[in-house]
Amino acid sequence: TSLFAKMKKNPLTELSVIMNPKLIKLEYCGYVVSGSVDQVAGDRFHCGLILDDDLNKTLKHFWEIESVDVECTGNTEESLCEDHFVHTHKRYKDGRYVVSMALSRDPSCSGNSKDMAVRQLNSLWKRGSRDSEYLSLHTDFLREYEDLGHLERVVESSEPPTQYNMPHHDFLRPDKLTTKLRVVFIASSPTTTGLSLNDILMKGDVIEEVFQTISRFRRHKFAFTTDIQKCIGRS
Repeated sequence: TSLFAKMKKNPLTELSVIMNPKLIKLEYCGYVVSGSVDQVAGDRFHCGLILDDDLNKTLKHFWEIESVDVECTGNTEESLCEDHFVHTHKRYKDGRYVVSMALSRDPSCSGNSKDMAVRQLNSLWKRGSRDSEYLSLHTDFLREYEDLGHLERVVESSEPPTQYNMPHHDFLRPDKLTTKLRVVFIASSPTTTGLSLNDILMKGDVIEEVFQTISRFRRHKFAFTTDIQKCIGRS
């Protein structure tokens, strides 16, 4: 506005009022004052308000999702498994813990399992006759388990009346540096009655407290990790 008045053709009268020049002009309706407007300094306050009950509900729902349920819900079979462990486990002088299998029914209900195990073993030997590397690795596996006491040679005349012959198969992994042959025991192989070893074993609950274990692990400045080898290799 201070420049606009000076650009008009008609002569204007300029006044100075306390360091703030004004231009006045006589128009049809009277005098018109033109010039810049003083800026009034003052503090500005910005305030935003939101009223929404759904936001509180969403936040509450978020915390409920993140909460950890520590309630233990056990059943009868889990209690039986725990009681079985307490009364049957023992520790050998070499530090190994031993516990008998927790069976849910009499093992005599299972039928013949030997024929299936023998057929599976013959299939592995046939594969070994075509692959010398596989045969060497499989032989080393059997020798290692025999040295560790995880298996022993059985005389057929001395076999017990009730037994479960567990077949096994393996995977050859030549690219691995340590375990080139991975052996898997098949406890789910059915007998002639349709029942397997897994079918007559009690199924206990998972007892590893993962949340507490990780929480304790994070408290230490230094920690070590390792792989457990042959944790359950003998039955």
